[in-house]
Amino acid sequence: MIGIKPPWRSSNPQPEIATLRAPVPPGMPDREKIQVAVDAKNILRTIEVFFAVAESNGIQQPEVSVGKPYLLQQVRSAKRLLALSLRFYPDLADGTFSPTHLENVNRVGPHLHRALRNARIADYSPID
Repeated sequence: MIGIKPPWRSSNPQPEIATLRAPVPPGMPDREKIQVAVDAKNILRTIEVFFAVAESNGIQQPEVSVGKPYLLQQVRSAKRLLALSLRFYPDLADGTFSPTHLENVNRVGPHLHRALRNARIADYSPID
């Protein structure tokens, strides 16, 4: 085993996650879609939270979509989850976001996660 380096002592460390993402072009939001995974029994409350947060941030006509249900295997039981997406659209004719709309869209993510916690709705989606 001489000369073999353990992976954590590699001379080529992996790049930071932030460096793997493509830079956001000017006039575009950090993300155009926010996804969460919630217990199926909380689907209607989550949709209500989505629309309330979007409206409170000045977002008009966001699109909410629901994915196929799937099971999350836990130690003692399984949870039936549904993936929900909240999508935002540009407000300018050239397909970009005005500065005000861009700022509003970029604020939705943190507000959404806070509102879900306040409503006691668990988000089972991976953290990115």
